[in-house]
Amino acid sequence: METNELLSKFSIEGEITKVVPFGNGHINKTYKVSTSTHEHYLFQCVNGYVFHDIDDLMRNILIVSNHLKYSKHETLEIVKTKNNKLFFKDGDLYYRVYKYLEKTISYEKLDKPELISKVAQAFGQLHNELSSLDSCLIAETIKDFHNTPKRINNLLDAIKEDPLRRVYECKDLISFVFEHREVADTIMDALENAEIPERIVHNDPKINNVLFDEDTNEVRCVIDLDTIMPGSCLFDVGDALRSIFTGDNESSRDTSLLKVDFKKYDLYISAYLKEMKDSLTKKEIELIPASIATIALELGVRFLEDYIRGDKYFAIHFPDENLVRAKGQFALAQNVLENTPKLKEITERYLK
Repeated sequence: METNELLSKFSIEGEITKVVPFGNGHINKTYKVSTSTHEHYLFQCVNGYVFHDIDDLMRNILIVSNHLKYSKHETLEIVKTKNNKLFFKDGDLYYRVYKYLEKTISYEKLDKPELISKVAQAFGQLHNELSSLDSCLIAETIKDFHNTPKRINNLLDAIKEDPLRRVYECKDLISFVFEHREVADTIMDALENAEIPERIVHNDPKINNVLFDEDTNEVRCVIDLDTIMPGSCLFDVGDALRSIFTGDNESSRDTSLLKVDFKKYDLYISAYLKEMKDSLTKKEIELIPASIATIALELGVRFLEDYIRGDKYFAIHFPDENLVRAKGQFALAQNVLENTPKLKEITERYLK
């Protein structure tokens, strides 16, 4: 179907006047739609390869969005089809529409201290609001997304298969993974043993998933709820801080660039705990530094597995990029472990 015909299936007000590509998301294709009523919409083709159950995906988003709206928090509003469905299926493709949130901006880089604090605030508020929503209502849209032990099992399978005979050159990195197996198990063991509570979390805490007011630069809302799933808030905190420490150096051969930045940790954790310190358990707070190492190890394992399998998942720009990326994440994990006492000390300061 042509774009305008697809859009005609949705309850959009006015005539379509313009449709242009929007954003730079890697998973779903997004377009901004203008109409004769001066309303704007976001039109997306959902990636059915990544998300296997679109019904569950859209139901999750509806439940979370309604919960946030009930709590007086802004969120993107789903525009249903004319048949009152949450999405439209055309062959093997799935489409959805949101109302565009006017007068908002987003950023691609956490290059200013105030942005680090505001992103931490945004995800802290989100976690706080979702703590009153039963996680049993939310489906797992990407199975084992942050199950680090399962990611290591996938790496083991790749090592056994060794389709391109790349395992030999990776032996030092493989040894690092298995020497740090206990780190990999940290969050999942705590969840399974009920040492920390299961919560509804975002799972993709990037800065470009936060919308800011274009006039005041205050946080308006968190978007891209596709990966909203039951799990641990440590997934989000650990991944956010891992990403902040990595910065633009993910593919750098100089692994010394991937290390703890205490000033940025201080900025993030102080803003996050301002929102969440009364909701977090003692064990969750204790595991914040460990969560950074766990998520860095997990991502490194994914890069390493992809390298061994022939770079099937992550896009690369030079032949051994996934190997370089794995080395960088493992270096970061090691640096976090070495600096855990100081990170805990900073965390404790904001609890008093």
